[in-house]
Amino acid sequence: MKQDKPTVRVAGCFVFHDGHFLILHRHPDKPEGHSWDIPAGKADPGEADIDTMQRELFEETGYRASADELTYLGCFSFEKPDVYLDFVTYRLDADSRIDVVLSDQEHVDHRWVTPMECYELTKLTGIFHQLLEVTGLVQVSRETMLR
Repeated sequence: MKQDKPTVRVAGCFVFHDGHFLILHRHPDKPEGHSWDIPAGKADPGEADIDTMQRELFEETGYRASADELTYLGCFSFEKPDVYLDFVTYRLDADSRIDVVLSDQEHVDHRWVTPMECYELTKLTGIFHQLLEVTGLVQVSRETMLR
């Protein structure tokens, strides 16, 4: 039962083009700074998940996605040391790589990676490896886990 710490609702999006998706490098002054993540952010009070995703995608990348472009992948729950995270996850399949315009206060860089290239990175936000697994973007074998 989730009563000993707060639950935070977050929306995030895998923005895909040609087998690669966009990851953003968090500003060093932000929580989990110097790590990589997909465009994501907390929901405002009363805000619908799809609205959160559209707002965060625009704030973090400069791209205005329509609701029709976003495919719902699921809501996945994760436990962090101080909160429970309900991570509402979307996918956007772009016809071309979007022109990313970063917010200087949020992120310092971006990359396009395959799911496995991303999974092999060590500087990911705390839940990112798990998110890649639960969304089915990466299937991890026992041998991979033992490396």
